Amino acid sequence: MLTYIPLVLDLFKHIVGKYGFAETLPGVAEAVRALQDHAENDEYLVNQIIAIRRSLTPTGAWITEDAEAEEQDKRRKVVEQEERRKQDEEARRLELLAAENARKARVRAKKLAKGIDPSIERLPELLGFPPPIFVARENKTVWLRVRGKYIQTCRWHFNGKPIESEEFVRGIHHTTLLIPHLTKRVVGEYFCVCENDEGSRSTPTMRLQLVALSSTRLASRKLRGRTTSMPLYFDQGVAGCCMNRSLVTCEAKTLTLVKISPVIPPGVQSMAWFPRLRLLAVGAEQAPPSATKKPTKGSKSANASLALYSMNVSIVDASGVAATTTLSVEEKSPKRKPTVIVTAPVEQPKNTSMVTSQCLAFLTTSLGSVEAIAFTDNGRRLVLSDGKHCILVYRTQPALTLEHTIKIPGNIYHISASTNRSSFAVALQNSDRILWYGLRPPSEPIQHHLQLNLAAGRVALDPHGFALAATEIGCIKSWISILNIETRRPSKKRFVAHVGRVTHMEWTEQTSLLVSAGHDGYVKLWDLESVACVFSYHHDLNGVRWLGWMEKEAMFHIVGFSSARMEARQVQSLPEFLATRLDELHDHALRIQKVWKGGQTRYLVNKFIRRPKRRASVVKNTASSTPASTPPISTSS
Repeated sequence: MLTYIPLVLDLFKHIVGKYGFAETLPGVAEAVRALQDHAENDEYLVNQIIAIRRSLTPTGAWITEDAEAEEQDKRRKVVEQEERRKQDEEARRLELLAAENARKARVRAKKLAKGIDPSIERLPELLGFPPPIFVARENKTVWLRVRGKYIQTCRWHFNGKPIESEEFVRGIHHTTLLIPHLTKRVVGEYFCVCENDEGSRSTPTMRLQLVALSSTRLASRKLRGRTTSMPLYFDQGVAGCCMNRSLVTCEAKTLTLVKISPVIPPGVQSMAWFPRLRLLAVGAEQAPPSATKKPTKGSKSANASLALYSMNVSIVDASGVAATTTLSVEEKSPKRKPTVIVTAPVEQPKNTSMVTSQCLAFLTTSLGSVEAIAFTDNGRRLVLSDGKHCILVYRTQPALTLEHTIKIPGNIYHISASTNRSSFAVALQNSDRILWYGLRPPSEPIQHHLQLNLAAGRVALDPHGFALAATEIGCIKSWISILNIETRRPSKKRFVAHVGRVTHMEWTEQTSLLVSAGHDGYVKLWDLESVACVFSYHHDLNGVRWLGWMEKEAMFHIVGFSSARMEARQVQSLPEFLATRLDELHDHALRIQKVWKGGQTRYLVNKFIRRPKRRASVVKNTASSTPASTPPISTSS
């Protein structure tokens, strides 16, 4: 067993004698290093090492045994790890089972305490959540709200991952997520997971993006005459305008002429359209030729006329008649080659629009001309003006009758009427005052004035009649001021709108946005909440003469001063932006309603519930403060 010891001694004797040896630990290490370095070149060292190996392992079986032992150790470790993993999984399963049983017990106890059947599940119920697409301007504060019942905890996710920190947002564990500043960093997809003791539910994914409105041209048409009124959108993609004192109707997107039957008589000066009742009011120069007296040559009516029409747009199915391909040869001269004329098949449109008009009422006014006409009070009244000193108010239901005659102290610059509220505003020429009239029949109209800083220009009442947008004309620029009709205080929102005068201004129907056009050739869409321009388009260097804004079709018709052409343009991404704006207004109205209901509830509680208790306490205090000698008051009769 110890046959290798003499060999080892001879080996170290050879190393010490040939290479040296120091009686220290570095000396031993140096000797071993010499054995390692010089074994290949020293034949004696090689033979001695081989002899030691043969003496220690004559068969080499220990290598296999060590390998098998290592494999067994590895297998044993794997088995032990698997056993520990199974034990941990079993303990975790038991913990989850115990927690689930405890949760079910708590839920059952809560339901029994509330008198609810424990067998009925009450998962989180979502009543309201953000729309699929939310479009807003940059740097705007955005609230993403989730309304529901039986919600205990919430967790917001951004682009499929839960939001971990509140670095750019606030309220990641609440039903309302606040984004203080909308930037490109926070643009993406959001959804909220609502949980309670019985389960969880997720809201649909909402896409948050920055507003980027742009316009594309749909059609352009050369005008064969002078346009004297702004384009009006009737219904089913049909628009109309007054050209050469006549009503012309066309397709809104293609500007293809549409037939109107019967034709409205010429001499039209101004028009007004009320879409809910499909009424068209026309102010004309004189009575139509179909009157009892035929107009003689050279005669002209002294007073203007007012007509009320019912307009209906219908789709007519026309048979698709196609011309066949023909080939004809025409010989002009024997020296020339024959001319070949090919007629290609022309497909006729299968569906065409047709406008039918019906005259409901007609009368002659006391005005020399009708320069402005507008509907108010939900189409029940008409406001007419001659642009000088007189305004007439007509009632359209049940018959077209004159209701008021209002004298204006000055020349009229512009008139705007509220479609829902019975009121209208008048801007006077070279005056910094705006006259507001409220119609309350049978009494006289209520009048008060609104003061501006500069001379008044065009005015626009919002559809509900609570806010008034007025332009102030400066030397170079024009301002827009937003005034409150109820308070009549000076404007707090006043901003520069255009260079030069404003030629058109109107409110959107439902979203309280403002559309304006001016002599600088720009068409702009204003968000008055932040006083920011969200859309701008430059059309003509000489300015915009007429603008017809069509909110339902997300498009507008525009006519410039320099060219007699009408152009139809569509605004991209406008429906999504308007839908987002409408949702914000609905949420704001809901919050106002909740505050109002809360105030009413507190008022009723204080009036009918708390006050009797206070009286009873006062009676007890007065009874305790009476002296002992005072006899009690008898309640018997």
